[in-house]
Amino acid sequence: MHARFLRSLLVTGCLCLYILSFASGCSNDVSGNYQMFEWAPVIGRVTLDGTPLPNAMVTFSEAGYSSSWGITDSDGRYELIFDQKQKGAAIGKKSVVIRTVFSPPEISGYTPPPVVEGAPEPVEKLLPIYHNKTTLTADVVAGPNEVNFELYSTPQGQY
Repeated sequence: MHARFLRSLLVTGCLCLYILSFASGCSNDVSGNYQMFEWAPVIGRVTLDGTPLPNAMVTFSEAGYSSSWGITDSDGRYELIFDQKQKGAAIGKKSVVIRTVFSPPEISGYTPPPVVEGAPEPVEKLLPIYHNKTTLTADVVAGPNEVNFELYSTPQGQY
């Protein structure tokens, strides 16, 4: 009787491990599996009140999938990457988030601005409609894409 219980417990445990290992392999993370999507290059420029917006993180995402991102240079220009191996974004309609306060993913070629000892915590420059409550979208199509964003510091879009 004791051996039958142990065997039953062992079979049940193995079955649970098999199911868990299968389920974990079915996530929406596409890291390294680039064939899941068709990719297209995406560049653009971000301005705030008509002036280039440097050091802003631009993120294109689709519900349930990993995001492509880029950081604007001194002229407000960005180029999206998915990771160190894949540039661009997957084709399709994307939700776009732009923020000036962020922790960039670790990636070669990007050096964040230096942290100044005793400096106040950075404050987000942009309205929530550009990040936490974003209303920004973009359609990534096959071939090169240029997606520019004209942002405003007031809700009415006046400066």
